[in-house]
This record gives sequence, C-alpha cells and structure tokens, in this order.
Amino acid sequence: MQTMAYQQIERTLRNQNFSHAYLFVGNAHQDMRDLATFFAQSLLCSKSDIACGICGSCERVIQGQHPDYQHLNGEEKAISKKEIDELQNYFSKTAVENAKGRRVCFLEHMETASLSAQNSLLKFLEEPSKGVVIILSVPKESSILPTLVSRCIPIYFQSVNQKELLQQALKLGYGQEDAYFLSLISQSEEELKQNHEKEEYAKAILMLKESLEQPQELLVDYHVSLKPKDKDSHLFLLNTYFHFVAQAMRQALMKEEVGPTWLVDYIRKAKDDKEQAMVYALVMEALDRLNKYNDPTLLFEQTIYQWRILKNDNRRRK
Repeated sequence: MQTMAYQQIERTLRNQNFSHAYLFVGNAHQDMRDLATFFAQSLLCSKSDIACGICGSCERVIQGQHPDYQHLNGEEKAISKKEIDELQNYFSKTAVENAKGRRVCFLEHMETASLSAQNSLLKFLEEPSKGVVIILSVPKESSILPTLVSRCIPIYFQSVNQKELLQQALKLGYGQEDAYFLSLISQSEEELKQNHEKEEYAKAILMLKESLEQPQELLVDYHVSLKPKDKDSHLFLLNTYFHFVAQAMRQALMKEEVGPTWLVDYIRKAKDDKEQAMVYALVMEALDRLNKYNDPTLLFEQTIYQWRILKNDNRRRK
C-alpha cells in the first residue's frame, strides 16, 4: 500500500472528520483497491476507529458480504446508470447493521461509467445521504466529469512519471521551486522546457503566491501587469494558475508538506479544512468552465470574488 495515500486516510480516520466522497487517482490499482477496502473496514469496524481486521464487520467487508458496503468494479463491466440509481435508492435507507449509521460504497474504475451514470452519481453527491461515504477510483482526473472531481477529496497515488519529471527538471538545472511547479503541468522533458520559457508560467506562480498571502491585491495586479493581451497566452495563464491553486488546496487538506518554503508555510498554517475543500471545488469548476467560457477575464474575476466571500464568511463564523 502506498505510504502517502495510506497516511492521508489514516489521518482522516483518527480525526473522525469525513467527507462524503473521495477520489483515488492513479494506476496502482491493487494499492487503490487495498486502501479502499481498509477505509471501508475502518468506517464499519465494530471494535475500533481503525480497522481491527478480525471482527465480523471487517471480515465481511473483505468477503463482500457486509450489508452496509457495496463494491462496483467497472473493469469487469462498465458501471451503468441503472446501477447508480439502485445504489442511491439502497443508500437512501438507514444502515442495516452499523451502529453509527455509516454506509460505504467503492466505485472502482469509475472511468468506464457511461456519461448518464456519471451524471446520476453527480446528483447523488450533490445531495448525499447522511453517513454515506463514496470512494471512486480513476487513472486520472480527466477521465471523469470535472464536476464529479470537484465534489470529491482527492487522494493521489503518485505516478512514477511525475517523479521522473521532477528529477528531469532538476537535472536540466532548474531550481527546486521551478522543478516542483513544472512537474505539475508538464508531460514530457520537452514540455518542461517549453513551459519554463513561457512568461505566463512565472506569472501563474506569482498569482498563486499572492492568492495565498494577499488575495485582495490580486485582481488589481492582474489587470495592471499580469493579464496577457492574446487569448492563447491568457488561457494558458489561467489554466496554469487554477491548477496551481487546486494543488495547493489538495496539499493543505492532506497536510502534505511538499513544494517551495512559502507553500509549505501556508500548508502548515492552514487550519480550516472546510475552506480549503470549498476553494478546491471552486477552482475545479473554474477549470471546467475555462475553455467553454467566452470571457475568461470575467470567469477569473468571479472566481476570485467568490474566494474572497468564502474567506470573509469563514472569518465571521470564527
């Protein structure tokens, strides 16, 4: 089982602070299946907050016989809308056995699900039943609807390729900060070089830093000195910026202290998981709309204004 992903789930279990949906991302299919099973066992275990592995509940999850656990495997047969609808109906009822009212579902290889099945699941996630935890697994986020991705807490099973790109960037002579950010948006050594040469790449890092430190100043600086004149450069800037923000929110949620010192400092100070999750959902929706939107400037402004409102609302609640 991959250590970082396991630690993230174990931390969630120890804090007893659950989301209604988690997205396992990667190609380590057996590790993802093992962790999903462990997570389900822990949520339904009759003896402990962390799966004991020996009680009747834990054993029946392994055997696929626990009445409060459902597992659909899209690798064997594409997950259909009918199955999602039946699942929603099943989980609309109270737990059969779990004393805490928990029910768990693992939708493996969700990338094979039909569009209608994904849309049906989206409706389910928008109005989740109390006590229900859904675990999805996909090879990459782009293989399912972006609106589905935005409703889930992501758990990454880091691919060797990203690690290799990070090392390649360092070998090319880039500093630690550039190597980190370039590995997030590049797919090859050639892309590492091309992205590094783009002025908008450096601007996206500046925008991220300003968002985390002084978000109230970002809109002014964006219009004065950061916004490119041509559309392609503008779209690249906003696409890169939104990706960087999403990554920062993921890491803050998972307490994953990776990246430049200023980003790690932000992650250490970030205490409001609800705010990070809401900002993550906000920028994932912005990414989904970016290439479909006629006015990317307006989309950017709306996203930043909504981020400010979230921040102010959270401050007032405190």
